[in-house]
Amino acid sequence: MESEMKQKITIRNFKGAHGFSDDFYLICEFLIRINNQRVITPHYLWARWVWQYCSCMDAEILSHIGMVQDCGKLVGLAVCSENEKRIYFCVDEEYCEVKSNLIDYVLEKSRCHHEIKIVIPNGDLELQQAAADRRFIPTNERMSTMKINTVDYDNILPEGCSVMCSEDVDFGQINYCHAIRKCIENICHQKGTKEHFIEKEVRKELLNQNIIMRIMVASPTGEYVSSCVIWHLPGSDYAYAEPLMLLDNRGTKLCRAAVMEGIGYCFKRGVKNVFVISKQQFYRNIGFCPVQNETLWIYHK
Repeated sequence: MESEMKQKITIRNFKGAHGFSDDFYLICEFLIRINNQRVITPHYLWARWVWQYCSCMDAEILSHIGMVQDCGKLVGLAVCSENEKRIYFCVDEEYCEVKSNLIDYVLEKSRCHHEIKIVIPNGDLELQQAAADRRFIPTNERMSTMKINTVDYDNILPEGCSVMCSEDVDFGQINYCHAIRKCIENICHQKGTKEHFIEKEVRKELLNQNIIMRIMVASPTGEYVSSCVIWHLPGSDYAYAEPLMLLDNRGTKLCRAAVMEGIGYCFKRGVKNVFVISKQQFYRNIGFCPVQNETLWIYHK
């Protein structure tokens, strides 16, 4: 039976360009399913896929996505990060044997590249061995995934500030979009990004309003000054925080207020853990703890 199952396994590339294609939804469903009972890929949850797909993934990145299927069922994924061209792996626990196939796929798709970068969780000995067997070398560069347990608490806001959440009936959606646009304009100005990217980001914010919570801290004058986005699928017991924005220069207390208020809303929705992809000391200072560390491995031709 096992050999018969393995004969049906195939690996292919992502189909379709930008837009919500069948493969886009197939990957969403896969990442939700394998983390349903227990979060096994905290470094790459469904929310990270949606966030990166909607904002940063170009045609070249999409063409390098590898999808392992068993009779149409997605069981393994190799997906490239949005800007640094790093490959992340997500595998159904019942199909650990496909990890080596995914690395072979990455080598084949990237055969014209002088350097190939993959990210491997430090505890995944099978994937580490498969990479070592193919002459990948671990580097000193580390990534970190952290989480915090949700609690019900009274947030301490900076004097005169207030908090609003998109779940509140009086949430100012129009003012929020203006605040986000202001922040994105600042980022684009710093990076020299064209205006059409700004419009794309604003549209993306509006598109995802059914699956994310937006928490905003407002100044005494009513102007939004910091923002945190919490991605949560109703019915699941985990959430993902991304991104955190500081809309003015009043310091990290405003960011802390936005994050902690978001955690409080998660508690009310039945969420047990909130994950964030970061090594910043800021998150450790407010109660996040590392749950998984990853290492960058490099293949040189």
